[in-house]
Amino acid sequence: MLAYGFEWYAESVFEVAELLNGTDWEMSTLPLEESTEVMLYTYSALLFKDVLDFQSLGRTFLSSNANKFGTKNLFRSIEHMEKASDDRAFKGDKELDALHTSLNDESHKAPGTYAFWNADMLVHRRIEDSTEWYSSFKMQSSRTRGAESFNKDPGMHNGSGILQIKVDGKEYADARYNWDWHVLPGLTEEWKTDAIPMQSAESKFN
Repeated sequence: MLAYGFEWYAESVFEVAELLNGTDWEMSTLPLEESTEVMLYTYSALLFKDVLDFQSLGRTFLSSNANKFGTKNLFRSIEHMEKASDDRAFKGDKELDALHTSLNDESHKAPGTYAFWNADMLVHRRIEDSTEWYSSFKMQSSRTRGAESFNKDPGMHNGSGILQIKVDGKEYADARYNWDWHVLPGLTEEWKTDAIPMQSAESKFN
């Protein structure tokens, strides 16, 4: 499972929809349009050189699948969606086809600034001299937290002004497994060496 139920709205539903094509229970195009909007705006922005931003993965932020999310997870999901459409036109279908193609030939680029205000996260991407770079900034507030975790170390500060900068895409691919969770990149809180409390200890959190 990736990114808070990615498969639920991007794969499993459309696998079932494929079976119902041409029947009285055929799915309308509305679910396709809603999932397409998320694919084109959210995942397109968070995916850089096949790697999905670990701050968007929830409790699975240590998953190795994040390092090949584009060519594996996202590409496969779009295939399911296209089969579920049964050649019917729907809003965003041409843009989704273009994303699918760019994932296949690894040419996906999405320069721009993307504000995910519900998640207290900002993504900024630019292309300079044909080179694209990626940065993301994740905060936490009284209504959001960092990455969900069942362990103490990864959950507490993961979101306290964490700043990622990527050029080759895999800068944090292996570092995630051996970090000092007191000093994540960009951390805006006091550097301590004490035991990290559980994330659910809200009196020590916000």
